[in-house]
Amino acid sequence: LINKSIEHGTSGNGEGRKMAMAAHDLQTKIKQLSLNTRDALNIHDLLTDDLREKVLKMRMLSLSTVLNSLPRLVRDIATSSGKKIDFIVEGAETELDKKVIEKIGDPLLHMVRNCVDHGIESPKDRLKAGKPEKGTVRFSAGYEGGHVLIEVMDDGSGIPLEKIKDKARARKMFADKALNEMSETEITNLIFHPGFSTSPIITDISGRGVGMDVAKECIVEQLKGSIQVESKPD
Repeated sequence: LINKSIEHGTSGNGEGRKMAMAAHDLQTKIKQLSLNTRDALNIHDLLTDDLREKVLKMRMLSLSTVLNSLPRLVRDIATSSGKKIDFIVEGAETELDKKVIEKIGDPLLHMVRNCVDHGIESPKDRLKAGKPEKGTVRFSAGYEGGHVLIEVMDDGSGIPLEKIKDKARARKMFADKALNEMSETEITNLIFHPGFSTSPIITDISGRGVGMDVAKECIVEQLKGSIQVESKPD
């Protein structure tokens, strides 16, 4: 429409030429305003992204904030149970959202405690099995495909599948046929059942059946993560 006005105005009187020039100026100003608006929106997007990134960084905390107490925990349990243990931490600088850090502390504590109390054998038993008398508990963390992968490992005796089956049978959790048909993974996962424990006695450390069920509830249900267990004899 503006172009038509310009063409029509140049063939008419002086008034037409003024209107054409005014229309041309208007078109120029509209173009400039459009460019300015686009630049302003781009700057706004950049500022918004920068602010969002800064807010996210403010909410991030390293795992070291919940790991600081674990070396002492391992040392105290090892001393009270007569065990010798090296506790190795890798990836303590790995960052997670503050809310996740606040929730994951207890599950990690339960896992490390289980490694020390249930996993690692006494120095005497380790020597009999041809192992160094000092056991190892290793904690590692890192990023994997947009997620954080945390591993808690020990070089102890492994998860006693037969003890788990016996305990499940004694508590009448499953019929014998169902237990015998379960895979090793299914039997292992019974440790996540509320109140389940293979410890024959109740102490301040173990036997109460609280721990792994709490860990699963927190990690899977509350934090929408996943948890897996792998075990090999000895």
